[in-house]
Amino acid sequence: MIASISGTIEEIGTTFVVVNANGVGYLINVSERHIASLPRLGERVSVYTKQIVRENDISLYGFESAGERRLFDLLLTVNGMGPKHALNLIGVLGEEGVATAILKGDTKALVRTPGIGNKLAERMKIELAEKIREETLLGKIGKQTEAYSDDIVEALVSLGHKRTEAERAAKAARAETDESNPEVLLPLALKHASKKS
Repeated sequence: MIASISGTIEEIGTTFVVVNANGVGYLINVSERHIASLPRLGERVSVYTKQIVRENDISLYGFESAGERRLFDLLLTVNGMGPKHALNLIGVLGEEGVATAILKGDTKALVRTPGIGNKLAERMKIELAEKIREETLLGKIGKQTEAYSDDIVEALVSLGHKRTEAERAAKAARAETDESNPEVLLPLALKHASKKS
């Protein structure tokens, strides 16, 4: 599986870029948003990629960050979501925008992307909200680190703990360590929450 490609830009199209890496030109499908951020022809670039293998086709999809690629993987788990629609969705709303729309159940934002209808938007909301919440909490999607402490409370509430107990547990976890990393804080908060639940 090809996870990233670094090389020189040979060609830029409206929906793709060709990157020459060690003499091989890789055609990578990218969003319009990504194209706008690329350097000029002949300059070096690194692209996170996802290789999709189908019966009669092998395609590469490109992303600006590992978080975008992870979000793309999650979107593909939704029934009816193809790679081109997933890429377009990330291109239109951005990584943060897609995650926020799914978490808030904002289907109106999701259907702004061509090819995303109401039924598909509803499926995304239902099937991905919890997964997106977990991914955001672990820092694999999104960059809003200042929201981690609130996210820990929300994660505990979503697991069935009362909000007051979740807040107490999150506070106790933060008092126990100087770490702000949710991968460290969440297990500590769960331990404190289970003491009184």
